[in-house]
Amino acid sequence: MTDAQNPLVDADSVVLERTGCFGSCLAYVLHVSKTGAVLFESRNRRDEVRRETDTVPASKFQRILAQAVLADFLALPDQIPRNNPFCPYWGTDAPTAIVTVFLPRAAKRVADYHGCFYWDSVAPTQGVGVMSLTREQVRRDPRAARSGVDSVRRAWADLQLRMSRLRHLEDLVDTVAGTSRWVGRNRPH
Repeated sequence: MTDAQNPLVDADSVVLERTGCFGSCLAYVLHVSKTGAVLFESRNRRDEVRRETDTVPASKFQRILAQAVLADFLALPDQIPRNNPFCPYWGTDAPTAIVTVFLPRAAKRVADYHGCFYWDSVAPTQGVGVMSLTREQVRRDPRAARSGVDSVRRAWADLQLRMSRLRHLEDLVDTVAGTSRWVGRNRPH
């Protein structure tokens, strides 16, 4: 499927929700529309009623969609923590980033729990260190073909790449909208 055929190019808005945790995780909902309209809604305690609005160039919304296409967003599972290959182990008390892309006739939502982690020692090929390898490194490693772990290592490297692209999409929504001005020390009082 070419990018022009990808249904994501017809999206009319993207919503990013970041949930809180028991610590100091910032919680908010951020809406960005194809017209460039931005709506920020705080979900932090004692700040729940605060809303901020702004506009960004519509071309910046297209950057978000391009990253969603690169991340193969529509093929990702709806729940990252409940999908073992994407989240084999997790810790507690981490925030979740929920990205929802609104298409003309449907919506796709992916909840990404940031407490998911990978240990090299629990990879299917113990001690190989697959999570730190790029796809190109796996492809070029002559030992992988001889040892019979090539396909497993590629699968793990592909999962890492897909998760990296999803996390980049989450961060890009924040960057495009300029969220940093409304959270933490930069927020208006």
